[in-house]
Amino acid sequence: MHPALPILTAILAAPIDDRIAQMERELDILRQQNESLSAGLDEMRRINKSLQSSVDQLQVQQNDKWLSQERAAEIQKTVEGVLKDAETRTSLKEATTLTGYHPDRGFFIATPDGNFKLNLGGQLQFRYAANFYSSNDVNILNANPGAGAVRGTAASSTPGAGGYKKNAYGFEVRRMKLDFFGHVVDPSWQYRVVLIYVQNQNAISTPGGNNNSGSAGSSTMGMEEAMVIKDLGEGMTLSIGQFKSPFLREEITSSRRQLAVERSLVDQMFSTKFTQGVQFGWRDEQVVLEAMVNDGGSNANTGAVSGFNNGTNAPVVPIGNQNNGVGAAQWAVTAHAGWMPFGDWKEFNDLNSYVGNKDGLLLEA
Repeated sequence: MHPALPILTAILAAPIDDRIAQMERELDILRQQNESLSAGLDEMRRINKSLQSSVDQLQVQQNDKWLSQERAAEIQKTVEGVLKDAETRTSLKEATTLTGYHPDRGFFIATPDGNFKLNLGGQLQFRYAANFYSSNDVNILNANPGAGAVRGTAASSTPGAGGYKKNAYGFEVRRMKLDFFGHVVDPSWQYRVVLIYVQNQNAISTPGGNNNSGSAGSSTMGMEEAMVIKDLGEGMTLSIGQFKSPFLREEITSSRRQLAVERSLVDQMFSTKFTQGVQFGWRDEQVVLEAMVNDGGSNANTGAVSGFNNGTNAPVVPIGNQNNGVGAAQWAVTAHAGWMPFGDWKEFNDLNSYVGNKDGLLLEA
């Protein structure tokens, strides 16, 4: 028997009103099921739309990624081409140098690796100077053989041969220097060479200046400083050559950084100026120590083995002829030490401080 037959038989056997009510209930159930199916379809459509949107976004991202990869491949190919071209131009690469200007160190030329560097600096001091002697002073100068060769006695504005003028004035190039410094091989091997213009000191007796080349008193260009410095690390240095020995702070401070136009008379009397020798130095944040073995004070550019002292047997010794060849001393030791309780070493590159600089204190011996 078919399963639906008992239900159909029961419905037919029931009264008509009961059958109608039963059918209405069945229709309500069908409507509810239909509404539920419709809501489910709407939800499926919404989910399908969301999924389609996600698929579209993924497709766009995939396309962008593909384009990025393509661009990256093209850029990499371009870079490789440039590098290959640069490798073929070895002569141009080897000739590459760096040039520029530093406010404190002047113009420079350097190799790209920084192992070789040449700085070029200079100094020019041009001035008007005037000297006025009293009649008594000029008489003493002109009458004293020790003041110079063959002095006259007239205290006039036109002295005799070899005499001093009472009043003298005019323009002069006081200092003109060319400064070459830098390092070679690596920054620990440093060097410095300073060439200086030496002015004519006897313009009256030997006029002409540089045009009077070869004559006494003519202006020349000479070597003031020539040194090699090895940085040993830990604040230690070893210097050899010709430079100022470590004695009197006023003297070892550069002429371009003085308080006045010239150094004091005390410095001129006691300073050792330029010497030749070997110096060891050490400096940390507060202490500086320097010691030098040299050939004696003011023995710049003197020979070591000639043993000739020109003019020492003459009745009157010309000032410019002393200490030619071996000087008065054949060796000497010069040293100094300093302690800076507070401040910065750069502040003491000048003899005096500038307005606005921070405080500093340096004690030296």
